[in-house]
Amino acid sequence: MNTAHRLEFFTDADGEPWACFAWGDVPPATITRERIVEAAEYYAGYTEDDLDLDDFEVTRFWIRTNESSAEFDELWCRCQAEDDRAVLVTGVQFQ
Repeated sequence: MNTAHRLEFFTDADGEPWACFAWGDVPPATITRERIVEAAEYYAGYTEDDLDLDDFEVTRFWIRTNESSAEFDELWCRCQAEDDRAVLVTGVQFQ
């Protein structure tokens, strides 16, 4: 199984996780619990105990850039496929 795609781990302004995903349409089976935990630890210092992964579901969803702020270079938000600047991702949504 090819797992070469990189996972991103996004948190909200309060530091709470909201998504872990790979850019684009990737095979959902390649986004495993172990890889999600690795991304969470790498990007935000979260451990497996910090995440709600009991019944996680890998899906395809859309995000887009919203604006930048003093805290973040870019702010990303969930959106619909037909929205301007929508980008397809495959992964887990926490909130």
